[in-house]
Amino acid sequence: MSIQSTLTGELISVLSHDEMAFEIARTIRDLVLKGEDPWRTLYRPTIVITSSSEWPEPDFVFDDRKGLTYSFEFKPPEQVRREYLLGIGQAVAYLTHFSHSTLILPKTAENFNIAEYISDIVRNLPLKIAVIAYEPTDIRRLEVLVPYPSQPVGPLERKAAVGKVFWAFWMDESIHEFYLMLKRSYELRNEPGDIKEKVFKEIFTMMQQGKTYANDGTPRHWEAA
Repeated sequence: MSIQSTLTGELISVLSHDEMAFEIARTIRDLVLKGEDPWRTLYRPTIVITSSSEWPEPDFVFDDRKGLTYSFEFKPPEQVRREYLLGIGQAVAYLTHFSHSTLILPKTAENFNIAEYISDIVRNLPLKIAVIAYEPTDIRRLEVLVPYPSQPVGPLERKAAVGKVFWAFWMDESIHEFYLMLKRSYELRNEPGDIKEKVFKEIFTMMQQGKTYANDGTPRHWEAA
């Protein structure tokens, strides 16, 4: 299953590793919420994008809030082939703490069909991981090459420490809203306890009321999903 995007070519070249990883995470989440195949069969619509402080540390995590967690190792385009081979080991290691693990990589690298080559190796591994490939010129055009096994593989040791506030919240904020959160945090600097949740809720309420601004200077408009 693929999705068309305007995030192509030169735009991709200026994105960081983390920015590309988040774009893919958000793309998958949106496809699941829209009920697109095969994504709706891979993840529940309750998934949130989060992170984990466990080592080894995935690039991002899906928590379906029903007991399953999905770790992701993202490999950017234009890497040498051995970098994608290393991704197999990284993704397998994540099964220590997560229910399922996923390797995301471009379809081709160094004029070689690296995604299919990696998929052939993964299909023969005793510890099963999933493989998702993207077009090197359009990271939002995604294809599932190796699906998850029918039953969770991990966690092989103990459950991972998944972030309480998933980082998609923060990545979706505007610069103005970040400023307001920092300003409010400073104002509450002497208040005891953890003020993070209080600050976020206050600024989120302001956004709902149209009192904050997008990065282009226009008022933010929020609509419930």
